[in-house]
Formats: sequence, structure tokens, C-alpha cells
Amino acid sequence: SIRSIEDIKAIVVDAREGVPILVNDVANVKIGTLTRYGAVTSDGGGETVEGLVLGLRGANAGQLGVSYAIYSQRIWSVERGGEGWRPMSDRGSATANHYDHVHVSTF
Repeated sequence: SIRSIEDIKAIVVDAREGVPILVNDVANVKIGTLTRYGAVTSDGGGETVEGLVLGLRGANAGQLGVSYAIYSQRIWSVERGGEGWRPMSDRGSATANHYDHVHVSTF
């Protein structure tokens, strides 16, 4: 389980040529607050809580409610999990291609 900031830094997000890529390799991990840029709603109704899925090392996506994740112009989904991380077409910018953030969709 995740018990410290060091545990978060050590999570493997990908591997290239057999070398694991850790959260710490692609992100500045720190404890802090985020600036609020908007609101999250549930079914178009009132505000609801939004959370980032960090998960537990060794847990499967179903236990975490993850449907798919996108990072560095690659996508992984529960539906096609056996294929691993798949390349995505170029969407133009670093943000649109998810080079500067991780996108996690839950169900």
C-alpha cells in the first residue's frame, strides 16, 4: 500500500526497453494544494468530489475503478489491458498528448 511520498515516487508508470519509468522520473511529487480552475459536476447536477486515482501497488484496475489511463501519447485500458500501453495519434500539443499530466478515467 501507499504509505508515504516515497511510495508514490516509486510507482512504475511505464517501461522502455526493460527499464522501469517511475512517477518520480516524470513528475515533481510533493505535498501541497492545487489552485481551483473549475468545478466538477455529477450528471450535470450540483458539484461533486473529484479525486486522483493513485492506487495501491499490486492492486488491479478493477479494484481502483479505473477504466483507462493516458500518459505521454499512450493509452492503457481495462478493455484491452492485455495489449499494455498502446500509442495514440498526435493531438497537437503537449497537453493534448498528455505529456504534461496523467489522465485517469474511472467508472
